[in-house]
Amino acid sequence: MNNPYLRLPGFSNRVAYAERRLCQLTQDPHCPIFSRAFDNCFEEGDGEAVVFALMNKTTRNPLLLKGIQQAHHGEVPQRWQALFQGDSGQMNLLDGLS
Repeated sequence: MNNPYLRLPGFSNRVAYAERRLCQLTQDPHCPIFSRAFDNCFEEGDGEAVVFALMNKTTRNPLLLKGIQQAHHGEVPQRWQALFQGDSGQMNLLDGLS
């Protein structure tokens, strides 16, 4: 699925970092993934594209899906689902991340 959102330099690195950290959370529930580096993945002007890419990767990476759910109290955030399905608009992507 093509990512319809603006992607800025470093996009792929931010997606890869967020994916690694979220997957790490599934293996160590006490892993402190919420850091400045993790937040930066979503705050560099292309957070919507990062969320879209992560949601797209969940179709092939069940560990990532589990990590997203763990990070959000057992559920995939509705805003992330809406963004992936194309029903959102501008939003605060970090709502509910901590």
